Amino acid sequence: MREYTFLVRILGGQHFPREVNNILLCLTFGGESQFKTISKGVSKTTWSSALELTWVISAEKLRNITNSGTTSCKLTCSDVGSGAPLGWVVLDLRTAKLNANRKDTRGEVFILTGSSQQEKTGSAQLQIFHSFQERSLTSAQGTTDAEVSIRKSVAAGSDEMRHSQDLASACTGFAESPPQVSALATDERPGECKDATLQDGISNLSGGNDVEPSELFRRFRMAVDLRSLQAYKSLPVNLASVFVQAFLPKDIKGIVSRGNRTPFPTPLKTFPSTDVSRGSEVALPNGYASIEFSCDVMTLASSLAAEPHMTIEIWHKERLKKDMMLGVASVPLAVLLQEPWVDRYAAVYARVSYPGEDEKKVQVAAVRVVLSLEELGLAAPPAPLAPHPLRQSTGRAGGGERPRGKAAQEEQQQAVGEGSAGGHTSPGEEEHPKQGEGAVGDQETLGPSAEEIQAAFELEVWKREAEKQWREELRAREEERLSILEAEWRNRESLRDAEFSARREAYSKLESRAREVLKDMASREAKLVAAEESLASRRAELERAAAARISEAEAAVRRLQVECEHQLELERHRNEELARSRTAAEERARSAQARADAVEAAFEEYRDSQRHTDEARLQSQLREAQDALRAAEERARVALEGKARYRQQVGRLVAEIRELKSARASEQQQLLSRLDEISARGAIGGRVAAARTHGQELQLLRRQLDELRAATAKAAGDGEDPAAGSAAAEGKENLPPPQRQESPGSPKLAPVRAEIARLEEERRALTGTGMYEEGDPLIAEIDRQLEGLRRAEGAR
Repeated sequence: MREYTFLVRILGGQHFPREVNNILLCLTFGGESQFKTISKGVSKTTWSSALELTWVISAEKLRNITNSGTTSCKLTCSDVGSGAPLGWVVLDLRTAKLNANRKDTRGEVFILTGSSQQEKTGSAQLQIFHSFQERSLTSAQGTTDAEVSIRKSVAAGSDEMRHSQDLASACTGFAESPPQVSALATDERPGECKDATLQDGISNLSGGNDVEPSELFRRFRMAVDLRSLQAYKSLPVNLASVFVQAFLPKDIKGIVSRGNRTPFPTPLKTFPSTDVSRGSEVALPNGYASIEFSCDVMTLASSLAAEPHMTIEIWHKERLKKDMMLGVASVPLAVLLQEPWVDRYAAVYARVSYPGEDEKKVQVAAVRVVLSLEELGLAAPPAPLAPHPLRQSTGRAGGGERPRGKAAQEEQQQAVGEGSAGGHTSPGEEEHPKQGEGAVGDQETLGPSAEEIQAAFELEVWKREAEKQWREELRAREEERLSILEAEWRNRESLRDAEFSARREAYSKLESRAREVLKDMASREAKLVAAEESLASRRAELERAAAARISEAEAAVRRLQVECEHQLELERHRNEELARSRTAAEERARSAQARADAVEAAFEEYRDSQRHTDEARLQSQLREAQDALRAAEERARVALEGKARYRQQVGRLVAEIRELKSARASEQQQLLSRLDEISARGAIGGRVAAARTHGQELQLLRRQLDELRAATAKAAGDGEDPAAGSAAAEGKENLPPPQRQESPGSPKLAPVRAEIARLEEERRALTGTGMYEEGDPLIAEIDRQLEGLRRAEGAR
């Protein structure tokens, strides 16, 4: 039994959502689904990983799939985490068949439809390669198996059903080929290997002597359908009125004519003619014809194996002159040995001659042809002219009549031998054939003898009994097979009933839904009709209003036209008056310009005369002195503003120094209170070691405080003005006497460092304004204070 392989290979994808990590792929073909999961990675939109899925189906299942109309494979993608659909795509079985014959396995890019999530770059895409082909089985083995099955079936009694299946498998295509698997739409002929296989199978079947000729005689139906014509750009006529004629080969036409009483319509002609233009395709009307005929299987197979071709002519129908042939196409019929039907486009070629060149074979069109060859079952062989029974028996016994062939002679000798072994013939009858062979002329002139008649009669009786026994055995096997078929038929009928009930329920639901939809559509139609009526009335009103507005606008336009003409007339008179006024004004302007030129010339002479006097030189010196005065006043103003800024800065510095002194006084008070607390704790504790430690700490704090006071007094005496110095003296008088000095690492030096940082920041700010330089008194004073504070900090 034939098996087919449907392969789907997913090579990669792109433009998938970034948030999707795992993708679930569901592929459904022929009612079977396969699931696969692919991990593309987080924050990625593209992934590449090969994934392969395969279906192996039988010829019967393929036939059921084709009849049900589900020959496509649907691939659905969804997110594993959220279950959101990412899209789906449908793979065509015909494209898969074409891909099986190609060497390129890179596949095609399919865009997913129906996606709920979509990237900005576009819809998700998959790169898929799919193919559909028959599983590899050697032709030689198939031919040998067919021959062995034929011989076994004939030896066991020539079972009719088994013999029918074996003959169909030997002819490779009459019984087991799926009805929907058509040949590809190409112009290639079957390969040499395939032709050799067909010739071997035909020779094996025709060379065997175990098959009865009546069993090889069957009834067939051949159909030819001219579907459409596709015109190319190279069609000789721009718009052609075409009709098509099809001619069967001579051998096939002879077989069909001998096996049927009604002649096949030759040529098959489409009518009426159809108009077709360049680059278009039209359907051909009345292009179907079929005929049933009876013939020998081997004769038909041999004729088809000889690669006959059906000729198709394309004609252009002219009205006033002779019709013109546009081209000829050739369709090979040998494909019917492999496929039950063929649907293909046959190329139409024409001989075209160009100026200065030879004729060239150009393809001008393509005609779509559907050929089918169907086996209808056994058929009765044609009855030959029956001779007289006595003469026929005499000829068989004596050998005077010409034998039918080697197979008939062997059958006759075997029948005679079996009749002698069964005791139905006399001993003298065994030598009678030899005597009959030697006396052929005497038997023809004198007639058969009694012994010959007896032998022929007994042979006929034995043949009838053997035939009766064989028919009984055949009937028993047929009843057994019929019972099996009936059981299988019941099972299939039950399945069909269940399927029918399910579909009926589905159809009832669909019908109810359709009724609801129709009801809704009826209501919507009524609303639509009412809306259309209101729209029509509204349109009529708008048209009337528009007509009224148009008439009013036309009247207004006419009125405005009259007014405009009147205004134009007035403006014309006004323009004439203005032109006269302009001419007079121009004349006056020319005279005034002449007078002005004379005055300017006189003034220029006067100015030149006055430019070289002493008064002019004094005026120039006065202007220079005034400019110098303005520059001096500007410098004085800038100096006064700088002095005011200096005073403000000095006042701000004095205030900041006072704040610093008050802060230092508060810090000294805190230190003294801390010393008192430490002394109190030492007196209360009563421990000598603790008191000694506290005493040392107090001495250290006193030294640091004395150093801070000395540094503050020195800084105040070196960098402040007399007012600031007096304030510092007053603050010094208010301070308590120094008790101890601070260590260099004491945190009490932080105010000194803060003051240094503040002065440095202020110096940078002043110099950054561009108004103060290094030699300025204010900058020198700040540098002197910084130097004193740094010396005090270094002394500690």
